[in-house]
Amino acid sequence: MTATAPSGNTDQITVKNLVLGVLITGLLTASVFLLFVVAKFGTIGEIDGARKINAVEICHLTAAGIDCDTGEMTPLPYLIPARSNADLVDRYFRVTLDIADLEHPLALYFPRVTRALSITVNEAQILPMPALEARQWNRAILVDINDATLTGDQVTLGLHLRGYGQEGVQIWPFFIGPSEMLGHKKIFSDRIAVDLAVFAQGMMVLLLIGHLIVRRALQDEEVHLWLAASAFCAVVFLTHYAHPMPHIPYPIWTVIWTTAPALYVLFLMKFVLRYLNLHFPAIEGSFAWLIGVSFLFAITLMPPDYALIYGAGLNATNAIYGTFVLAVFWVKRKIMGSSIFLWFFPSFCVPLAMGFFEITLVLSPIPITPLNLCHMVPISLASVAIFLFMSQLITAMQDNKSRAVEMANLAAKIQTELEQSYNALAQERETTAIEKERSRILLDLHDGIGGILANTIAYIDNHGRGDAVIRDALEEAMRDLALMLDGLENSQSLATLLGMLRERLEPLMADQNLSFDWQVDNEPILPRQGPSHNLALARIVQEGITNTIKHARATSIRIYTETDMVQISDNGQGFDATAIRHNGYGLLGMKRRAKDLGIQIRIESGKSGTQITLDWRGTAP
Repeated sequence: MTATAPSGNTDQITVKNLVLGVLITGLLTASVFLLFVVAKFGTIGEIDGARKINAVEICHLTAAGIDCDTGEMTPLPYLIPARSNADLVDRYFRVTLDIADLEHPLALYFPRVTRALSITVNEAQILPMPALEARQWNRAILVDINDATLTGDQVTLGLHLRGYGQEGVQIWPFFIGPSEMLGHKKIFSDRIAVDLAVFAQGMMVLLLIGHLIVRRALQDEEVHLWLAASAFCAVVFLTHYAHPMPHIPYPIWTVIWTTAPALYVLFLMKFVLRYLNLHFPAIEGSFAWLIGVSFLFAITLMPPDYALIYGAGLNATNAIYGTFVLAVFWVKRKIMGSSIFLWFFPSFCVPLAMGFFEITLVLSPIPITPLNLCHMVPISLASVAIFLFMSQLITAMQDNKSRAVEMANLAAKIQTELEQSYNALAQERETTAIEKERSRILLDLHDGIGGILANTIAYIDNHGRGDAVIRDALEEAMRDLALMLDGLENSQSLATLLGMLRERLEPLMADQNLSFDWQVDNEPILPRQGPSHNLALARIVQEGITNTIKHARATSIRIYTETDMVQISDNGQGFDATAIRHNGYGLLGMKRRAKDLGIQIRIESGKSGTQITLDWRGTAP
């Protein structure tokens, strides 16, 4: 028998490791069981101010009546273990007590009686025998004693105990004492035995509703369906502990409530296997068929008096399948993770030990404890459902938190992209507006001032009027205007702007018999980019060339560029670069423009010529 573990796990459930799991489970369950036995939960101790009756005289029913003069004493607790026949068991007891030192009014308090009891005080009946089906078997009995039935300082109690042989008959030590004090003891006892079952039943109802809600919200979470089914079964069998018998025939109700624990175990087994993503069709199917066939037999063919025997036999199988569930837990402990295993394994192991303990209480020929623990099983197993709810809630909160972070990051990213898009669009609109305005200025300058200068030069040439100085001034103005127009039209490339400057100046240099050595290979890139910056640098170069033409008497001009340097040199007569003359506005203008651009300008001049270097190496953009 093998089953493949969830994807990514290598553990296999084999006969060998499953047997090992059964042994480990049995050892741990036995340890918890022995703890219950040694602890003797619910042991009946002394009550201050009341007298505890630890032994009674056995009476026999004869043809003449009840004979209590046998002298046969029996210690309490007195019990008859459950047996396999459907007979009723009747037992009679008598006890004579000294009540001189007890505070009145008096009452009798029986912590544990199975199942029904009638009581006489001095042969006067104070508690009639109830119907066995009407007696809530796990409630304590408290009966007030009327002082009118008391004579002297002694009282004789007659007890008639009746119960089903199938569930066993028990009577534990009881008390006679002040009514009010013993009433508080009964309330406390019923809270443990009955009110705790009511609490567990209410918890199961809430878990049933919770699992159904989660199942509806998460259709793929099958585990909640089986937990909801197990909670419903717990509600049914806890009714046997929490409330008087429902208004249906006793044998039918007995079959129903004794079937519920088996279904409870079946659905929990399905939950465990689905939680671990395991499937054992043969084991699950055999248990389901066993429960179904047994239930149909009990309802249709079985004699009604054997309903308790049916329930005992069916629920004996719970131990087998419950042990299988714990063995699977043990085998899959590494896959489950230590935290889940340490939570789930004890949560199933303790209820299994409680089940064994309950069976032992019914079948044992010796008294162990008057307290039943079976109604605490759902409370222990409820921790599994609560753990599942909490783990899914924490997981959902963590997922929501991570999704919130992702959404915040996505929103920030989208906002950044929107801002970038908005800035790009605004820049594009600004650039478009600038381009439109630049085109308008270019057109106005070209058609306006440029047209006037061109017409004036043409007029001089055509009519022979005006002198050469005026004509040269006009041509220089035309070249300057052309440079400005070039700077506006080609603002993004300094190399292109210098190339156009060369084209504009070449005719003038040809007239002056100057050669142009042009070595503009690398694109100069200023530390601060912009149309005005490129134009300012071009004007420095233009001023250097113009000065050479006017004053240097050179025969050659050289322009050399690098990415972060522009150099203008000639082979003219040179000048004293340290002297500032009144007419040296050209050099001062070049230095001022270089300073505004954030670049260095070096002017070196001598007999072999002049060299102007514009340098911005090491200057941060």
